[in-house]
Amino acid sequence: MVDPETDQSNKPKQAPEVQRLSVDYIKSNFFRVVHADGVWGAANPENIEIVFWNTRPAIPQRLNLVVSSEGDVREEGAVTRADLVRETEVAVIMSLDIAADFHKWLGEKIDAAKPLRGKAKEKPDADKSQA
Repeated sequence: MVDPETDQSNKPKQAPEVQRLSVDYIKSNFFRVVHADGVWGAANPENIEIVFWNTRPAIPQRLNLVVSSEGDVREEGAVTRADLVRETEVAVIMSLDIAADFHKWLGEKIDAAKPLRGKAKEKPDADKSQA
């Protein structure tokens, strides 16, 4: 027999208490913005590693200068690397769960950005606006 005093099945359920939190984003001392021309990565059973790189022309490793007796300086030659350099900017290592969340988030951002491509208003040329 059910005791009507203690039976909770017919009583309206109260909504769970809602808690609100604020989150501040603070840039660390090592925060920086980087440009990525490409990505390389690796995976293991625990983590995904993503390395972002940019491509740029090689700069000389060493520059040889000649100084004349009059004090004039001219370049005599340079020691360089290959024609192009892929400079790795940053490596991000994340758990598989975070990588899956990142994959979903990135897909959503790509889907939102695609319709906007090419819709940016062009600024009128200064010459045309003078007419």
